[in-house]
Amino acid sequence: MKLDRQTLTKMIRAACVLEATARKPGNVHPEAAFEDLCYDDFVRAGNLVAPILADAERNGVGATILEAVTQTQAELSKNVNLGIILLLAPLAAVPSEQTLAEGLPPLLRRLDRRDAELVYEAIRRAQPGGMGHVDEQDIAQAPTETLLEVMQLAAERDQIAAEYAHGFPVVLEYAREHFDCAQETPEQWSAAIVHLQLKLLSRFGDSLIARKCGPATSEECRDRARVALRAFEERGSVQISEIGALDDWLRGDGHRRNPGTTADLIAAILFAAFREGYVAQMSIPPQSGLRRPDLSKEEFYQNKSIVKIEWWLHSCDLPSLTWARLQVFSDGTADSCFDPNDTLYGFSTRDSASHFLSEDEFIELSQMDHDDEKEYGFVIASIIPPVWPSDSNQEFEYLGTY
Repeated sequence: MKLDRQTLTKMIRAACVLEATARKPGNVHPEAAFEDLCYDDFVRAGNLVAPILADAERNGVGATILEAVTQTQAELSKNVNLGIILLLAPLAAVPSEQTLAEGLPPLLRRLDRRDAELVYEAIRRAQPGGMGHVDEQDIAQAPTETLLEVMQLAAERDQIAAEYAHGFPVVLEYAREHFDCAQETPEQWSAAIVHLQLKLLSRFGDSLIARKCGPATSEECRDRARVALRAFEERGSVQISEIGALDDWLRGDGHRRNPGTTADLIAAILFAAFREGYVAQMSIPPQSGLRRPDLSKEEFYQNKSIVKIEWWLHSCDLPSLTWARLQVFSDGTADSCFDPNDTLYGFSTRDSASHFLSEDEFIELSQMDHDDEKEYGFVIASIIPPVWPSDSNQEFEYLGTY
């Protein structure tokens, strides 16, 4: 299956949002937040990094990881998704004509010292908790080995490093085997993802818990997860006391027992399942945890100026030209519309506006290249965007973070 950038972006975003939306014990979701993290943060981060990660084959693994972390820090000023970025970048970099099992081993072998330098810088910028100090290839120093080699050194203490070191065995195994039936509703997806979390925790524990609280606490997490897993598989429901007890325990001790690495693995497993066609990609579930103020048109456009105008083309109509416009404003907000006489849609960020257009199969004109010319049969240099007049009577709807 040929995977274009737009399809990869959708799959990555779907994986990130589905992982965050599931009511997993101990993690952030629409009904549970930490003092410094909420569901909105994870959705915004997923929207932000999806198009960056989709370019990993072209830009390289190390550079993609650093760019995704840098943009997340610029937008959110905190570590939301470092583990997800580290796992998804090599998966997204595998050429689309290869399966992950075929493409990952040579790709991982090609990772070099420059990749390691870029990833070390990304980790330093993200400032994850519980890193500690190691005698060899410590993150505070410049790496002297390739990215694969430094991941191999860390494999015994970190599940993400172990995936790099051994060819992503956990991600590929659970992507292939876990989602054995269609998930048709958000509730079914949430239950399937909670089931996956319980499987992973009962088998591996969680290396973030081990780093922060010690290996004994990670072992206790495994034991408690096994109890919850047996109860879930016997009764087939997430609304059971054993899962509630696990959730309460994981959220104790100031969230230090947050199974964050397992959540990162789940996002990677979801993407791999979509990418390999093991399960059909679904539309994103309702983002009930997002805040969407009921802004009027006057309130939205007050005291702001246009700093950028982007023109987008409907990919399904090419080479015929069906346009959409995206405007970015001085305060970082944005709007989009499909016709000068149609509704204006307001967004909290440019990334939300661009995802809104991407979901409707629109492609940004400035991002199209020679491959697009060959695929769609036109010359980019000959395309002249339209001029749309301003209409004060144009209807408006605020969609916020999308």
